[in-house]
Amino acid sequence: MKRMLVGLACLVAGLAFLLIAAFAWGRLRPPTEEQARALFTLHVDLKPKQGSNAFPLQWFTNFDVPYDQLDSLYAKDSEHARAWVVSLPKNDILSVPAPTASPPFPALEPLGKDKNVLCATREVDCLGKVRANREALRAVLIKHRVRLERDEALNRYDYTWSDLPAHPLMSIPAYGHSMGLWSSAAALDFVDGNEPHALDRICTNVLTTRRLHAHSNTLIGTMIMAARLRSATQLFLQMLDEVPPEQALPESCATAFAPIITDDLDMCASMQSEFGMLLGSGLLDMDTPWYRRWMLSSKGTLRLGAPAYAAYCADATRKQLIADRRFPANPMSTAPDVFDWISNSAGSVLIQMPPPVFSRYLNRQQDAAASLRLGATILWLRETRADGRTLSERLAQRPDWMHVADDRALRLSPDNRSLLMGSHDEDSDWHERWPLPKGI
Repeated sequence: MKRMLVGLACLVAGLAFLLIAAFAWGRLRPPTEEQARALFTLHVDLKPKQGSNAFPLQWFTNFDVPYDQLDSLYAKDSEHARAWVVSLPKNDILSVPAPTASPPFPALEPLGKDKNVLCATREVDCLGKVRANREALRAVLIKHRVRLERDEALNRYDYTWSDLPAHPLMSIPAYGHSMGLWSSAAALDFVDGNEPHALDRICTNVLTTRRLHAHSNTLIGTMIMAARLRSATQLFLQMLDEVPPEQALPESCATAFAPIITDDLDMCASMQSEFGMLLGSGLLDMDTPWYRRWMLSSKGTLRLGAPAYAAYCADATRKQLIADRRFPANPMSTAPDVFDWISNSAGSVLIQMPPPVFSRYLNRQQDAAASLRLGATILWLRETRADGRTLSERLAQRPDWMHVADDRALRLSPDNRSLLMGSHDEDSDWHERWPLPKGI
């Protein structure tokens, strides 16, 4: 009996030793080669080295801050935000609200109900709406002229890059508070008969939005710009439908619809911010009772999650984006091993929980690029209208970079007055009809 007890004690001691050793190895081991590469990728500084940043202007969207004071006031707010993150009670992060933009300058009047007069982001017939509400829209644009001017001032900038701390409770710019003004102003110019100015204004809108969309480091900012880009492209094509095919277009239009490049679709910088916000924001370091700390390793959880986020920075992802091959609706996945489960059980469960399905955002990126390809296609069809080929022949023989994936089912409408094109984003309710100019 004594020998059995001794043997059992030795067995228990051996198992305990193995568990302790496995726990220690799980906590102390270095990242795998894949994890190390992913962590490196997610911390590479992708901020443009040259040019001016539009984010301070967006941060102060609702205020009439002098342009020459935007950067300095934003720097102060960024410093305040970093101090806020450091000061957050780790066991009650909701107790202190996040700082917001509060410059010592007048607040702009909100659009409020005036927004109903503007062309919405997914307006089917912006020009028709403007014609039906011309004077009401004119009054709204005069009333909110400062807000309109500041939205159009985005064309002075090269990128939009947040330096605020990556934290899920951090305030964001009021992106939607001035949306619709720029496009509606261009539409009113067009309806008033000032077609050259209207076309230049909307093409500058497309060009500006495309540039900022391509150089953004926040997911919400990137998606807002993608929506604005599609909306402005749709309005441009509505205008093009009403001008003679021989009428010369502003140079800004050719530039706005130049060939697609990887920057137009790349989401690596946005995914870096998402990784920092969801996994690297300090939420994993919240105060935990001592008897539960063995269950969670913030370092181990970051190591586990990094490859799934870094996959969006991979060359294969970039190639699939620019090739317009739709991304399946698969969530990010990772596979904790036995050492992770022993040393970081809570983190392993957390990383296995239903994660964000970022593929929908990749598909929205492709939809934005497809609208640019379609705009370029229609411009090209306009330019080649007299070369002797039929519309169907020219559409089939357009330059390679203008082609979209077959699953979009790009085709002429039965009356040859529109192009029909499907979306990759399953949740999209964008209209699929894009008007063709008369006489092409």
